[in-house]
Amino acid sequence: MDTAVANLSTAFVDRHLPGASAIFVGGSASTGRRTATSDIDLLVFAPAEAFANASSRAWIAREQGERFEVFAYTAEAFRVVRARLRLAASGAALPPRGGHPTALGS
Repeated sequence: MDTAVANLSTAFVDRHLPGASAIFVGGSASTGRRTATSDIDLLVFAPAEAFANASSRAWIAREQGERFEVFAYTAEAFRVVRARLRLAASGAALPPRGGHPTALGS
């Protein structure tokens, strides 16, 4: 990952989610394939105090000429989300009521 992306991401999280215990950068920003229009995708684990009456928060922010797409969770909230994602990934999708199958993941 580009050092500039790491520094921008850390500074962003420090401003918006103080006390965060982990920051993950995803998408093209993590692979070195960023373009001029790419955003910076962040998954952040933060303590409950970082959230106002919630256990997660998702938002898009524009700062320092960058677009950040942020998904932030307490550790417990992420455990719940992860369990749901595992169910979706290992389960079988049923066709919608119109009888036309859907293509998940395409």
